[in-house]
Amino acid sequence: MPATIQKKRPGQKVKVASRGPGKAAHHAPTKGAPPTIDCDATKRVVMGLARKDPSVWFENFGRIINKEGELIKPRINVLQRRVFEAWMYCKAMGIPCRIIVCKPRQGGSSTGGMGLVYHECQTAPQTTRARIIGGKYKQVKNLWNILEVYSDNDKCLWPKGRANVLADRIEVGHSEITPETANDPDAGRAGTFRLVVVTELGRWREAGIASAKKVLSGLLNCVPKEPGTLVLIESTAQGIGGEFDSRYEKAVSRAAFKAGRRGSGYIRIFAAWFE
Repeated sequence: MPATIQKKRPGQKVKVASRGPGKAAHHAPTKGAPPTIDCDATKRVVMGLARKDPSVWFENFGRIINKEGELIKPRINVLQRRVFEAWMYCKAMGIPCRIIVCKPRQGGSSTGGMGLVYHECQTAPQTTRARIIGGKYKQVKNLWNILEVYSDNDKCLWPKGRANVLADRIEVGHSEITPETANDPDAGRAGTFRLVVVTELGRWREAGIASAKKVLSGLLNCVPKEPGTLVLIESTAQGIGGEFDSRYEKAVSRAAFKAGRRGSGYIRIFAAWFE
């Protein structure tokens, strides 16, 4: 029922009374009510973190094509996290980063590696040249497609703007990513690269590469041993022997590397299919 106002007598305050259990005009805030979330502010925080950490960018802004051909947001797995952590550790310590990965099939090594290259080209303060190389054109093309999907679907706002994917290179501001196959014995010898990804090294013999060691050594000599540089070698296991097996055995684990053991200078990373 509606509230009534009593008549005011001299010196008396006006009282408001209700003749029934009517609802009050105003309610006190409910205790424990969730605070209002500023979505724009949250996005800015996440974006700021993504510009600093490739794993944050990967899970929030990266997009990949799954086996069903669907565009999805990736969820970082054990192998990818170990690679990202090794890279971030080397950057924090101010040392060159050299990683060799023995990967399971369909284990996400390529998507993680390309995410790392893409992120570094976007965030590096200096002009960065990156080279990806494989024994076969198909292997390199697979990596190229991953980069193209990243570029086309990246909603993160970068100071360098969106990447420009061309037939023979990907331009990221003044930085660029270029492809190469190991069929050329002089592959990568012309120029200096801060980032190099070598894919399926263990299968180069199948591609008819007579001397993987010679081609690889020539390319890696083009990467200066400076902080902020990366060499990432990845391959599925192809048995004992060969250039990949030799380099993998000489590398040290992440724990050993952090303890001061350097071995060949490479961090050895492995993740079983069930991890």
